[in-house]
Amino acid sequence: MKKLLILLFSLFFLSSPSVFAENFIYHCNLDTYYKNSEAESWQNKYIRFTFTANNNNISIYDHEYNFTYPDKNLIIYSENPQLVAIYQDSSQFSSLVIDKPNNFGTYTISYSNGNFAGQFGMGRCYLQ
Repeated sequence: MKKLLILLFSLFFLSSPSVFAENFIYHCNLDTYYKNSEAESWQNKYIRFTFTANNNNISIYDHEYNFTYPDKNLIIYSENPQLVAIYQDSSQFSSLVIDKPNNFGTYTISYSNGNFAGQFGMGRCYLQ
């Protein structure tokens, strides 16, 4: 019984999609639609992001503000064939999906703090 539990645990651990995540850097230029409050209308602009993976976490660098977002690292959920990563806290849910064979990505932010705000970007992402 003990050997069976060890075997099952090992299979589960080794089959987890993010256990052996690779380190990488993606540069993305995303056509982004965003809304900062209910009173504002939807706006549009291109935003350049750099997504850097290290130890199953992805940090986000925003080139417009020359800023890396602290404490909002995305957690890698899956890497093959699409990279899928998410972040969630009490007031925000973010997701990054990059279709690696086609170099196409989406990055979304949904706020749940009552401000009726959000962001959706899509475009090309290139592996460094």
